[in-house]
Amino acid sequence: MKTLTLHSDNEDNLRLIREVAEKIGVQVEEESGETQNKESVADVLREWHQNGGLQTTIEDPVGWQRAQRKDRKLPFRD
Repeated sequence: MKTLTLHSDNEDNLRLIREVAEKIGVQVEEESGETQNKESVADVLREWHQNGGLQTTIEDPVGWQRAQRKDRKLPFRD
């Protein structure tokens, strides 16, 4: 099975494509782009959390912060 994804803001064009697909026996699945994106982001975050989340990415948060921080001279301090 092959998949073809179409994106359009024109409802009339999408309706015509849907009708042609039904006439030639092609399966049509509709999703709005926003719903698909929200679900995929939620799935990725859920999977990341189940795999340990941030603790597996940064084992020593204090050491990481120390390495990332750039100290600067404060005004009126020697």
